[in-house]
Amino acid sequence: MDMDKWIHLELRNRTSSDFLSTINVRLASKLELNDNRISGDLEVLAENCPNLTHINLSGNKIKDLSTIKPLRKLENLKRLDLFNCEVTNLNDYKKTC
Repeated sequence: MDMDKWIHLELRNRTSSDFLSTINVRLASKLELNDNRISGDLEVLAENCPNLTHINLSGNKIKDLSTIKPLRKLENLKRLDLFNCEVTNLNDYKKTC
């Protein structure tokens, strides 16, 4: 099963307060989670996917900096896409991250 199908199945009938599961997901370097209703619980990525270099979270419900703070633990992260997320409206959000 490809990743897009798996994510779609994982997220069906869920609300924005539900969690993201990375059980049995083997991620090498890139993760595409754009246009979902993700609003938090990114700690699971930092804890279970330490080799991520690119994460696309564009079009999600991320509103504040505390939500993306756990991603600082990803030492190999080179690109974090937050296009069309409310957090990008905050002054100097790039410097604060």
